[in-house]
Amino acid sequence: MITKRFHHILDLENCNANIEDREALRNFVEKIAASIDMKISEGPIVAEGVQENPGLSVLAIIDFSHISIHTFAKYREALVDVFSCKEYDREKVLAISKEFLATPETKIRHKEVWWG
Repeated sequence: MITKRFHHILDLENCNANIEDREALRNFVEKIAASIDMKISEGPIVAEGVQENPGLSVLAIIDFSHISIHTFAKYREALVDVFSCKEYDREKVLAISKEFLATPETKIRHKEVWWG
C-alpha cells in the first residue's frame, strides 16, 4: 500500500489540571477526532501511569490511524500525537490542544511529518 502519511506531535509544558482528569482527556481526544473528520473505531481508552511517573495515557483508534495523549502529572506536561493516512487540519489539533490543556504559561513545541 502506497499512501501519504501525516503525523503531528505536540509537546506541551505547564499544562492545566485537565492532564489529571480522565473524562476531560477522553472528551479531548473525541473532540480532536470530530474536528478533523475522523471516526473513532475503538476507544478512547484511558490507562494510568506508574506511581513513579504519574499521569494518564489515552488512545483512540481512528478510521485512518490513531490519536494518543500521554500526560505527566508530576511535571505538568502532555504529549499529543495524531497519525493518519488521510490529510487533516493540523491547526484544529493545535487549537483544541490549547483549549483543553493550556495555561498562559504553557509552552508548545510541535513537529509535523508528512511523507508519501
